[in-house]
Amino acid sequence: MSRATLTMTMAAMALMVIACSGRQQQWETARRADTLEAYQRFLQTYPDGEFASQAQARVRELQESSDWQKAMQTDTADGYQQFINQHPQGRMADEARIRLGNFALAQTPSNTPAEGTAEAGATLTAGLQLPPAKASATKPASASPSNAGAYRIQLGAFSGGDKQAMGEWRRLQAEYPQLLSGLSPSVKLATTPSGHLYRLQAGMLPEANARQVCATLKASNQACIVVPP
Repeated sequence: MSRATLTMTMAAMALMVIACSGRQQQWETARRADTLEAYQRFLQTYPDGEFASQAQARVRELQESSDWQKAMQTDTADGYQQFINQHPQGRMADEARIRLGNFALAQTPSNTPAEGTAEAGATLTAGLQLPPAKASATKPASASPSNAGAYRIQLGAFSGGDKQAMGEWRRLQAEYPQLLSGLSPSVKLATTPSGHLYRLQAGMLPEANARQVCATLKASNQACIVVPP
Protein backbone atom coordinates (compact mmCIF):
# COMPACT_ATOMS: atom_id res chain seq x y z
CA MET A 1 0.00 0.00 0.00
CA SER A 2 1.43 3.36 -1.03
CA ARG A 3 1.87 6.21 1.38
CA ALA A 4 -0.86 8.24 -0.39
CA THR A 5 -3.35 5.35 -0.26
CA LEU A 6 -2.62 4.79 3.41
CA THR A 7 -3.17 8.46 4.13
CA MET A 8 -6.53 8.46 2.31
CA THR A 9 -7.64 5.31 4.14
CA MET A 10 -6.77 6.80 7.51
CA ALA A 11 -8.58 10.03 6.64
CA ALA A 12 -11.72 8.10 5.63
CA MET A 13 -11.65 6.16 8.88
CA ALA A 14 -11.28 9.37 10.84
CA LEU A 15 -14.33 10.84 9.09
CA MET A 16 -16.35 7.72 9.88
CA VAL A 17 -15.40 7.98 13.55
CA ILE A 18 -16.43 11.64 13.61
CA ALA A 19 -19.73 10.84 11.89
CA CYS A 20 -20.50 8.01 14.31
CA SER A 21 -19.61 10.22 17.25
CA GLY A 22 -21.95 12.95 15.98
CA ARG A 23 -24.77 10.47 15.44
CA GLN A 24 -24.29 9.05 18.95
CA GLN A 25 -24.31 12.51 20.50
CA GLN A 26 -27.49 13.58 18.70
CA TRP A 27 -29.18 10.30 19.61
CA GLU A 28 -28.36 10.81 23.28
CA THR A 29 -29.66 14.38 23.02
CA ALA A 30 -32.94 13.12 21.53
CA ARG A 31 -33.29 10.43 24.21
CA ARG A 32 -32.75 12.93 27.01
CA ALA A 33 -35.36 15.30 25.57
CA ASP A 34 -37.72 12.40 24.76
CA THR A 35 -40.05 14.59 22.73
CA LEU A 36 -41.66 14.10 19.34
CA GLU A 37 -39.77 17.10 17.96
CA ALA A 38 -36.38 15.85 19.21
CA TYR A 39 -36.75 12.43 17.57
CA GLN A 40 -38.03 14.00 14.35
CA ARG A 41 -34.97 16.27 14.21
CA PHE A 42 -32.72 13.25 14.68
CA LEU A 43 -34.45 11.38 11.85
CA GLN A 44 -34.15 14.37 9.54
CA THR A 45 -30.40 14.29 10.04
CA TYR A 46 -29.99 10.51 10.20
CA PRO A 47 -32.96 8.90 8.41
CA ASP A 48 -31.17 5.54 8.10
CA GLY A 49 -28.63 3.50 9.96
CA GLU A 50 -28.00 3.08 13.66
CA PHE A 51 -30.72 4.32 16.04
CA ALA A 52 -33.15 5.17 13.19
CA SER A 53 -35.53 2.28 13.92
CA GLN A 54 -35.56 3.12 17.63
CA ALA A 55 -36.28 6.76 16.86
CA GLN A 56 -39.12 5.82 14.49
CA ALA A 57 -40.70 3.53 17.09
CA ARG A 58 -40.59 6.26 19.71
CA VAL A 59 -42.08 8.78 17.28
CA ARG A 60 -45.05 6.43 16.75
CA GLU A 61 -45.55 6.03 20.52
CA LEU A 62 -45.39 9.75 21.21
CA GLN A 63 -47.64 10.59 18.27
CA GLU A 64 -50.25 8.12 19.49
CA SER A 65 -50.06 9.56 23.00
CA SER A 66 -50.53 13.09 21.64
CA ASP A 67 -53.47 12.05 19.44
CA TRP A 68 -55.09 10.22 22.38
CA GLN A 69 -54.85 13.30 24.58
CA LYS A 70 -56.56 15.34 21.83
CA ALA A 71 -59.32 12.72 21.48
CA MET A 72 -59.98 12.74 25.23
CA GLN A 73 -60.03 16.54 25.36
CA THR A 74 -62.61 16.81 22.57
CA ASP A 75 -64.45 13.71 23.91
CA THR A 76 -66.62 13.25 20.81
CA ALA A 77 -67.51 10.25 18.67
CA ASP A 78 -65.77 11.84 15.69
CA GLY A 79 -62.63 12.40 17.75
CA TYR A 80 -62.42 8.78 18.87
CA GLN A 81 -63.21 7.50 15.37
CA GLN A 82 -60.41 9.64 13.96
CA PHE A 83 -58.02 8.23 16.57
CA ILE A 84 -58.99 4.66 15.59
CA ASN A 85 -58.43 5.50 11.91
CA GLN A 86 -54.98 6.85 12.71
CA HIS A 87 -53.96 4.11 15.16
CA PRO A 88 -56.08 0.99 14.48
CA GLN A 89 -53.59 -1.28 16.27
CA GLY A 90 -52.40 1.25 18.83
CA ARG A 91 -52.12 0.76 22.56
CA MET A 92 -55.26 2.85 23.21
CA ALA A 93 -57.29 1.60 20.22
CA ASP A 94 -59.50 -0.70 22.32
CA GLU A 95 -60.25 2.08 24.81
CA ALA A 96 -61.18 4.37 21.91
CA ARG A 97 -63.57 1.70 20.59
CA ILE A 98 -65.14 1.38 24.06
CA ARG A 99 -65.80 5.11 24.23
CA LEU A 100 -67.05 5.18 20.66
CA GLY A 101 -69.45 2.38 21.58
CA ASN A 102 -70.77 4.47 24.45
CA PHE A 103 -71.63 7.27 22.04
CA ALA A 104 -73.37 4.78 19.75
CA LEU A 105 -75.43 3.55 22.71
CA ALA A 106 -76.49 7.07 23.59
CA GLN A 107 -77.98 7.42 20.10
CA THR A 108 -79.79 4.06 20.22
CA PRO A 109 -83.22 3.71 21.94
CA SER A 110 -82.70 1.62 25.06
CA ASN A 111 -85.77 -0.52 24.38
CA THR A 112 -84.52 -1.59 20.93
CA PRO A 113 -83.53 -5.28 21.13
CA ALA A 114 -79.94 -5.96 20.09
CA GLU A 115 -78.92 -9.04 18.13
CA GLY A 116 -77.53 -11.73 20.39
CA THR A 117 -78.52 -10.05 23.65
CA ALA A 118 -79.98 -13.16 25.28
CA GLU A 119 -77.09 -15.40 24.25
CA ALA A 120 -74.44 -12.93 25.36
CA GLY A 121 -76.16 -12.32 28.68
CA ALA A 122 -76.44 -16.05 29.36
CA THR A 123 -72.74 -16.56 28.63
CA LEU A 124 -71.77 -13.72 30.91
CA THR A 125 -73.73 -14.90 33.93
CA ALA A 126 -72.54 -18.50 33.62
CA GLY A 127 -69.93 -19.24 36.27
CA LEU A 128 -70.18 -15.85 37.99
CA GLN A 129 -71.00 -15.59 41.68
CA LEU A 130 -73.48 -12.75 41.58
CA PRO A 131 -75.45 -11.19 44.42
CA PRO A 132 -79.23 -11.65 44.30
CA ALA A 133 -80.80 -9.29 41.80
CA LYS A 134 -83.18 -6.66 43.07
CA ALA A 135 -86.88 -7.28 42.50
CA SER A 136 -87.12 -4.41 40.03
CA ALA A 137 -84.63 -6.19 37.72
CA THR A 138 -87.24 -8.86 36.95
CA LYS A 139 -89.92 -6.43 35.88
CA PRO A 140 -90.32 -5.45 32.23
CA ALA A 141 -88.95 -2.01 31.46
CA SER A 142 -91.45 0.73 30.74
CA ALA A 143 -91.82 4.44 31.12
CA SER A 144 -94.07 4.08 34.17
CA PRO A 145 -93.01 5.43 37.59
CA SER A 146 -92.74 1.84 38.87
CA ASN A 147 -89.59 1.48 36.78
CA ALA A 148 -87.84 4.50 38.28
CA GLY A 149 -85.23 2.11 39.68
CA ALA A 150 -84.63 0.28 36.39
CA TYR A 151 -81.70 2.38 35.15
CA ARG A 152 -78.51 0.64 34.10
CA ILE A 153 -74.96 1.78 33.59
CA GLN A 154 -72.76 0.84 30.64
CA LEU A 155 -69.14 0.18 31.54
CA GLY A 156 -67.66 -0.50 28.13
CA ALA A 157 -68.13 -1.85 24.64
CA PHE A 158 -65.68 -4.54 23.54
CA SER A 159 -64.73 -6.07 20.21
CA GLY A 160 -63.32 -9.23 21.83
CA GLY A 161 -66.65 -10.88 22.67
CA ASP A 162 -68.53 -11.57 25.88
CA LYS A 163 -65.46 -13.19 27.46
CA GLN A 164 -63.59 -9.90 27.26
CA ALA A 165 -66.61 -8.08 28.71
CA MET A 166 -66.86 -10.63 31.54
CA GLY A 167 -63.18 -10.16 32.31
CA GLU A 168 -63.70 -6.40 32.52
CA TRP A 169 -66.63 -6.90 34.90
CA ARG A 170 -64.46 -9.00 37.23
CA ARG A 171 -61.74 -6.36 37.13
CA LEU A 172 -64.16 -3.56 37.94
CA GLN A 173 -65.77 -5.56 40.73
CA ALA A 174 -62.35 -6.06 42.31
CA GLU A 175 -61.42 -2.38 41.87
CA TYR A 176 -64.78 -0.91 42.98
CA PRO A 177 -66.33 -3.57 45.26
CA GLN A 178 -68.56 -1.20 47.25
CA LEU A 179 -69.59 0.97 44.31
CA LEU A 180 -70.75 -2.00 42.19
CA SER A 181 -72.08 -4.12 45.03
CA GLY A 182 -75.49 -5.66 44.30
CA LEU A 183 -75.48 -4.85 40.57
CA SER A 184 -76.21 -7.60 38.03
CA PRO A 185 -74.19 -7.53 34.80
CA SER A 186 -75.42 -8.23 31.29
CA VAL A 187 -73.83 -8.13 27.83
CA LYS A 188 -75.61 -6.84 24.75
CA LEU A 189 -74.33 -7.44 21.23
CA ALA A 190 -74.66 -4.48 18.86
CA THR A 191 -73.53 -3.76 15.32
CA THR A 192 -71.86 -0.37 14.80
CA PRO A 193 -69.85 1.24 11.98
CA SER A 194 -66.75 -0.13 13.77
CA GLY A 195 -68.09 -3.71 13.71
CA HIS A 196 -69.61 -5.93 16.40
CA LEU A 197 -69.34 -4.58 19.93
CA TYR A 198 -70.27 -6.32 23.18
CA ARG A 199 -71.70 -3.77 25.60
CA LEU A 200 -71.13 -4.45 29.28
CA GLN A 201 -74.01 -3.10 31.38
CA ALA A 202 -75.04 -3.43 35.01
CA GLY A 203 -78.19 -2.59 36.96
CA MET A 204 -80.76 -1.98 38.23
CA LEU A 205 -80.59 1.45 39.89
CA PRO A 206 -82.65 4.58 40.49
CA GLU A 207 -81.62 7.30 38.04
CA ALA A 208 -79.87 9.44 40.67
CA ASN A 209 -77.84 6.47 41.90
CA ALA A 210 -76.89 5.45 38.36
CA ARG A 211 -75.65 8.96 37.61
CA GLN A 212 -73.70 9.06 40.87
CA VAL A 213 -72.01 5.73 40.12
CA CYS A 214 -71.04 6.94 36.64
CA ALA A 215 -69.74 10.23 37.99
CA THR A 216 -67.54 8.38 40.49
CA LEU A 217 -66.20 6.04 37.81
CA LYS A 218 -65.53 8.88 35.36
CA ALA A 219 -63.56 10.69 38.04
CA SER A 220 -61.21 7.68 37.93
CA ASN A 221 -61.07 7.86 34.11
CA GLN A 222 -63.32 4.81 33.78
CA ALA A 223 -65.80 4.94 30.90
CA CYS A 224 -69.44 4.93 32.05
CA ILE A 225 -72.79 6.00 30.64
CA VAL A 226 -76.28 5.94 32.13
CA VAL A 227 -78.79 3.71 30.26
CA PRO A 228 -82.45 4.61 30.90
CA PRO A 229 -85.23 1.96 31.05
